[in-house]
Amino acid sequence: MMSHQDRPSFQHVRIHRQCGACGFLFGIGDHLVALRASSTRIIALDAATFAATGTPQTRDPYLFCRHPHCKICSAAAETATVHRDCFNLYSSRTALPDKLYRLLKCSLARYPWPQSTPLLLSPVVNTTHGIAHSHLRKLAKLPPELTTMIWGYLGQHALLRLCCVLETIDFAHRKGLDTPLLGPLRQVQFWQRGKLPIIATSGLSKPLQMTIDSRGIRCIERSGCSTAQLRSTFDLYTTVDAENDFTISFQFGVGRLATPPRPATLQLTDTPNLSPKAGFQFPSPKHGDRLATVDLDHCSGITFFLLKRDLLAIHAHTPTAPTADTTFAQIESTIQPSLSWFYVPNPPRDKISALGVRIGTKEGEPQLNQRTYLVRTPHRGGFYIGPPPTGPGQQHAVLTTSRSTLLSVVARNKSVVIRGVLREGGPCSVVVPPAPENPPFPDACHALAKLSCVKSIWIFRDEESRYCRGLIVEYHDGTEKVLGQCRVGVDLAERCGAVEQLSFKVVRRQERPGKRMTMVMVMVRSSRSQGNDACDDGQWTVCSHEDTLEVWATATQMVMTITKLTDSNSPDTRVNVLSD
Repeated sequence: MMSHQDRPSFQHVRIHRQCGACGFLFGIGDHLVALRASSTRIIALDAATFAATGTPQTRDPYLFCRHPHCKICSAAAETATVHRDCFNLYSSRTALPDKLYRLLKCSLARYPWPQSTPLLLSPVVNTTHGIAHSHLRKLAKLPPELTTMIWGYLGQHALLRLCCVLETIDFAHRKGLDTPLLGPLRQVQFWQRGKLPIIATSGLSKPLQMTIDSRGIRCIERSGCSTAQLRSTFDLYTTVDAENDFTISFQFGVGRLATPPRPATLQLTDTPNLSPKAGFQFPSPKHGDRLATVDLDHCSGITFFLLKRDLLAIHAHTPTAPTADTTFAQIESTIQPSLSWFYVPNPPRDKISALGVRIGTKEGEPQLNQRTYLVRTPHRGGFYIGPPPTGPGQQHAVLTTSRSTLLSVVARNKSVVIRGVLREGGPCSVVVPPAPENPPFPDACHALAKLSCVKSIWIFRDEESRYCRGLIVEYHDGTEKVLGQCRVGVDLAERCGAVEQLSFKVVRRQERPGKRMTMVMVMVRSSRSQGNDACDDGQWTVCSHEDTLEVWATATQMVMTITKLTDSNSPDTRVNVLSD
């Protein structure tokens, strides 16, 4: 039976995940407007709301499609999607007769070429517009440090979107850039967004470097002229051979490649001049056109987003990106509820010292897509990132020295592959103890933490249900151990200052008919107000310094138990130890 998506009566209109006017990602429930070119004009369509399910919404004769690889959408004319309030602001403040065409061109320019993979880069907000138009001029009198902190707490506030739309409006009114230009990319000597290109027909033997941000191609310059050296949170870079055969178009101050590059032609990186073959390389699949890095010296921790055993995203916690919710928002909303947040602390006294990968094998042949990553630190030992692997496999590991950088590739199917380490030490052997048997849930993550020498314990709870998601155990020697899912800076966190005050119980909750979920409730007891009475029902377990906590957790379920240590001098029983 033909689905409503396939009926020829519907005209597909692709719905993007990023607003063409402000550059921010759409949130669930945001009201949308779609821009679509007809044979004679640009039409604006009410595209309903951005739904959590991703199911196409129809409004005869249009079908608003969010399938990222829809062949019908790819064959149709390109479309743009904007917030309804962004569209209304742009329309009310732009009097140009071709204002919708300009908005469509600026929106499409966010994709460096037709059919480009959505890059979903965060916009750089020029707050000058917001201060001038929102009666916030007193903000301009504050020290820059305080102003930056205030804007930083706004997240995706409508005021920030207002600033970006006002910047788009200013851009649409620029003079002298209306005439469309089309020509070979190899003849461009220099170009910067908002200006006309400098063209030369000879003597251009150096490669081109393109800088891309949330608005699309920002700059084109010859190799050796760029001043960018360090990793950028907001920019991507790619180097193009001097004898390339690309065609580029310019109009209204924006530039865009006119045709899609062939697969593997352009390598996008978050660091200029980054070679995909540099450093220590793990055996990896060859596909992927975007490289990403994590500076292990300058991040306080790393959150790995896992869909069962598949790695979908990596977030490095830094002063400029302290929480992982921005990276989480870039993942398709349809799978967000099924994601596990696997947090790996990287404190100064217990930095990541080795990184490894275990690749599954079948009849002795490596299966490069069956990957489980391992981390080692001097005090915590080693542990898996995600569920313990099953079946036979091959292990590879490398020491991470000072200034080491984790190198990963974003594959075309949106999964992430850790390819290796830059500025690495020597390779090291890997010793993996047998994984614990009989996990309570399929594809569950496992962790152990001793409760001796504990400084404090942080409990992370779900905001709605108040059930425990995970724990971070802080030790007196400066090390940290994570149990379960810890969504740092996102979930509610409560500090427990003494192990004896921590108690928990495992509960079974009816999710729906025939479906029961296992969850954990955690209580921090006050010695004066609660004492031990709250735990006298026989269901609560009270922790002590002689205990070891054991946790199995998935994205939706969690089990916590206690193991008594009988020998205080016994070796650390935490699993998955990497050794040199």
